[in-house]
This record gives sequence, structure tokens and C-alpha cells, in this order.
Amino acid sequence: MNTTSRFSRVSRRAFVTGSASLAAIAGLSACADDSALTSESPATDTATTGGSSDTSAASSPAASASENSSSAPAESATGRLGVTFTVASGNRNPYVAVWVETTSGEFVQTVSLWHLTREEDRWLSDLKAWYQASGGAETNTGATRAGGTYTVEWDLTNASGTAVPAGDYVVYIEGVREHGEYELLESKITLGGNAASGTFTDVNDITDASWSYTP
Repeated sequence: MNTTSRFSRVSRRAFVTGSASLAAIAGLSACADDSALTSESPATDTATTGGSSDTSAASSPAASASENSSSAPAESATGRLGVTFTVASGNRNPYVAVWVETTSGEFVQTVSLWHLTREEDRWLSDLKAWYQASGGAETNTGATRAGGTYTVEWDLTNASGTAVPAGDYVVYIEGVREHGEYELLESKITLGGNAASGTFTDVNDITDASWSYTP
């Protein structure tokens, strides 16, 4: 049977631990002194031609240029985008939404929204893709329209009224008719640079859809 008391065991362990800690501190101090004696060149002299680049961003002209370019605002898109499409005639006027998103799926702006505007519209969420993307914000709204060919325009601003950056986007056309067909069309667009145009694939009651960008 071990007759060593619990207090003796704890005291001895504390003594050993303390001794080890003092030895480690002394070793670190010695290393720090050796480093101070052997380091003769400043950090900015570590860059060599064809070798490793300087890791100090503050002393690197390339790093400074990169920081300046990343902080520069993106070029805003200018001009207008027109979207033309034909809606088939039917017993009921369709709900139609035209909107724009980034290529990563972030909502940008509702270009046009046709729905029942005389009262609170409990069927607005039937435009399910637009409703999910926009959160149901009723901007640029108008009453439903009969069948025919229509053109709507986007001034290249977002929901806050700020001009969007030049680049790639996706424009959508969604339509739904009571007791009728459902349509969702999409086409990638590029804003900025030269004038451009493109088409959508026909879906059910929305046909001959196209877009045209004018800088």
C-alpha cells in the first residue's frame, strides 16, 4: 500500500512542473538573443530575382497596386435594356413578371410586373420564381394585359436606384394564367461595351421573346 500522502504527491508534481517551465523560459530567452545577433539584413532584402517574393505587403509595390485596384469602384453600366415578348390570347389575362438577377442568383431589379392591382392580390405569389427572388416587392407594377406583343425597358439600376456594374446578368420572364399555362424563360445578358441582343426559347403562351442592349 502506498503511504505517500495526497499532499506530498501534489507538492512534488507542482515542483517538477515549475522547474520545467523555468527551463523552457530560459531556453526561449537564449533563442531570442541568438536571433538578434545573427539577423543582419532587413526584411525588405529577402526578395531575390527568380526566387521567393518578399512577404512584406507594405514594402511590395505590386501588393500596393493590388490593394489600390481592389478598392477602386467597378465601372457602372450605361444605356438601356429592352425586352420584347408576345403573350398568347386567352380567356384570362396572364400575370407576367420580368426581372434581372446576377449570374450567382442575387436579385437586382424588377423590370415589369403585371398583376391585379385593384386590391390586395393574394395570387401574386403564383409568380413563384419572381416572388422567391424579389421577396414579393411590388415595384414597377401595372395591371394585367390582354394577349399581344409588348416591350418593357430597364434603365440598368438596381432596386435602390443605383446604376449596376457592367458585366453579366440573367434576365427572366415569368407568366402564369388562371386555369392556364405557366412559363419561365431566361437569357444571359452582358452589359457594358458594345450593343448586343439575344433571344429566349419559347415556352407555352410566351413566344418570340428577345432582348436588346443599347449602351
